[in-house]
Amino acid sequence: TGSIMRYVKEPTYTKFITGDIRRFDDRNTAFSNGQREGNKYTSMHNQCVENLKKGKEGKTVLDAATFSAG
Repeated sequence: TGSIMRYVKEPTYTKFITGDIRRFDDRNTAFSNGQREGNKYTSMHNQCVENLKKGKEGKTVLDAATFSAG
């Protein structure tokens, strides 16, 4: 017949909790530290901003807009 949903007085997992649960620190996982050499996106973005400020030929806002427009 299948399972029937029903309301319970307490969650099923409470019987398995024997003490305080430490907060999980996800700052040092494969997903948060994917690149050893640093955040490439941020470094590329910062370099682009510097190029735009300097007005380097081929790197200005107008050049970027023209390139994007096709």
